[in-house]
Amino acid sequence: MTKRTRSGQGRRAGRLLGTVATGLALAMVSGLPSGRSVDPATGLVGDRRLPLQRRSHGRGSEPRRHDVAERTSRPGPAADAGGLRILIVTSEAPPVVSGISRTIEHLQKGLTDLGHHVDIVSRADYPAFIRQEVRLSSIGLFWPTLRRRFAAYDVINLHGPVPTMSEVVFLLRSTLHRAQQPTVVYTHHSDLAIAAVQPLCRVYNGIARTLAHRADAVVVSSQAYQRKLHRNGGAPVRLIPWGVDLRGRVGQARSAQAGPLKVLFVGQFRVYKGINVLLDAVAGQDGIELTMVGSGPMKDEVTERVRREGLTNVTLAGRLSDDDLEEAYQRADVIVLPSLTTAEAYGLVLAEGMAAGCVPVASALPGVVEVAAETGIVCPPGDVAALRSAFTGLRDDRHRLATLSQRSLDRSARFSVRSMAQSYAHEFVTAAESAGRRRAGHALPARWSTPAHLLDELLDRIGADEATLTLLCRDGRVQHGQTWAADGSSRRQAAPLARLAGGLSEPVVVRATDTTAGEPTLARLAAALPAGVTSALLVPLRRARGVVSVVQVMTHEGSGRVLDRRDLAACLQVLDLHYDSELLAVPGYSPVIDRRVERGGRHAADEARSA
Repeated sequence: MTKRTRSGQGRRAGRLLGTVATGLALAMVSGLPSGRSVDPATGLVGDRRLPLQRRSHGRGSEPRRHDVAERTSRPGPAADAGGLRILIVTSEAPPVVSGISRTIEHLQKGLTDLGHHVDIVSRADYPAFIRQEVRLSSIGLFWPTLRRRFAAYDVINLHGPVPTMSEVVFLLRSTLHRAQQPTVVYTHHSDLAIAAVQPLCRVYNGIARTLAHRADAVVVSSQAYQRKLHRNGGAPVRLIPWGVDLRGRVGQARSAQAGPLKVLFVGQFRVYKGINVLLDAVAGQDGIELTMVGSGPMKDEVTERVRREGLTNVTLAGRLSDDDLEEAYQRADVIVLPSLTTAEAYGLVLAEGMAAGCVPVASALPGVVEVAAETGIVCPPGDVAALRSAFTGLRDDRHRLATLSQRSLDRSARFSVRSMAQSYAHEFVTAAESAGRRRAGHALPARWSTPAHLLDELLDRIGADEATLTLLCRDGRVQHGQTWAADGSSRRQAAPLARLAGGLSEPVVVRATDTTAGEPTLARLAAALPAGVTSALLVPLRRARGVVSVVQVMTHEGSGRVLDRRDLAACLQVLDLHYDSELLAVPGYSPVIDRRVERGGRHAADEARSA
């Protein structure tokens, strides 16, 4: 090993250790997510089983949990015709109550309505250590299982940053061969902002932004974060605002008639949400009524303060059902978001309130200001006087309130879930196609630029009916693949015949009549020929350890053609291959597949007939 190689490995190891150490440190000061119970004896949240799966099968479907046997034996999700198989990896998802969880729910429903298959994995699906403010995810310990699961999907939508989770997925993904790496679209929600450890947060945020560009594409919800994450030569950064479910909503602009100003707060009771700033702003203000919906670590403190100070114009409503929350939006004049830090990067509740006709009043934070400023009022974070002035101004000028209410209602049409889902689907398709081209580069022989070009040349030269190129990647005992056809289409799967051919140490000609041949390998391959195929050329190409590509050229019934060794020679000439040097068995790979050729031919034939 050269000195340069050793130093490069040392730098990579140092970056890995530094990232994990920073993530661990920040995890120790991150708050406990709402909606999760903790075992006080062990400090564990969740259970010790394998990660559970949430699957979306249609509008309004409930998350479905699978037992361990089903999770470990199923071949992978099936998508509708033309639909993508998508796995969302996030910190929080329903039934956890939070803004992130609600956006994930909307995204899942929107993509499912468009015909895509969507599963969700969240932090709650893995054992986690939580003791007071220490929160550590164990997702990295499940990487062998998780990476095999990733391979069954067209796109992984990773949401972050989440210390000890999102950066671990990025770093472990980079340990795979490029041909084996799953397609990842990274959604960046916000920078970490914890007042007690700001220097550490700055270090982690810098690392998180660097790792983001290891994704195939990056999605943000605001122009501010689009500018912040943009990097010349990095992954494309797309702007897709979060959507609001507008189905069944009947918003109405507020009237100009005099009356008390009804202010609504919806969110977790946490310090960074600016709860105390909000209470200071409404304390002792006649004609201003505040309703607070939600719960969280500050619930007891807020309840005690309201009682102690006699804040009779403040109502603590607790958590509400979706229907009751919608009624609260309809009754309110103003939806307020007085957050203090950049941990608040959008403010979905503002968009939900605007869809009901509420006027948004919010802190001037990156992302948040883009939602609220056009039809509402923004104030400096933590400025009690400015927030109080915003409330009293709307209370005293009902005509202005009515005007801003109508504008908010009109603007909310831009925040539809369907529009958001369509934009995400477009990015997923683009990223999957780009990743497919990257994988094709690993599957193609030298001098060929695209699978379609190669396969067209083979069909023209040999006069066959069908040609495909398949990339096979083996991970332990699990084999995944991607197949390209001459028409330019591709699919993230491999036919049984290609899976068997990947274990061959030399090219072969297979005929349908070889099922009775004395050579067991030919008989197994012939049994796996798809229905209607009379003969096939199978050429395995070694690409890397555990990675093989297979060229298949086939003739169909009715064509009158049966391929022979002369056709195989023509195929090798097109591929520009030298038999002795390039058509070799793959170390550590072919023995397993060879046993499948010898013993698994009957199963492969059954798969081919059922397909």
